[in-house]
Formats: sequence, structure tokens, C-alpha cells
Amino acid sequence: MGPFGLLFAAENMKTANTESWSAELVRIGNQAVREAQTRNRQRGIPNWYSLNGKLVTDSPQTQATFGSVKKAR
Repeated sequence: MGPFGLLFAAENMKTANTESWSAELVRIGNQAVREAQTRNRQRGIPNWYSLNGKLVTDSPQTQATFGSVKKAR
């Protein structure tokens, strides 16, 4: 393998390591969000989301107060 082959292999390794690290951060972040949403529901705090530019919630009580708010799926 020539010098360019080693350089290419090193760059691929960096990319693979970066992608793995990024995927792990996303996994940790998603898990933290799910746990926070569960805690909010247990405490009666509505979770709010923006879907296609529309404000939605997962709380039926909040929907009754804000009649035009859509329920999250």
C-alpha cells in the first residue's frame, strides 16, 4: 500500500470514529428526552412539540383549555 492508501485508510477510520461518536451522542440524547417526557407525564406537566409548524401537546387537559391545539400522536 502506497502513502496515499495509508492516508485514505486513516481518513476512513476518522470518519467511522466520528460517525460512531455522533450516533452515541444522539442515542444518549434521545434516551434523556424520553425519560424527561415520562417524568413530565407522571407529574402532570404537558409535553409540547412543533410538528409541521403546528404546536401540539400530548396532554388531554391542555387540549381542552386550548381548543385549537392538536394532540400529538
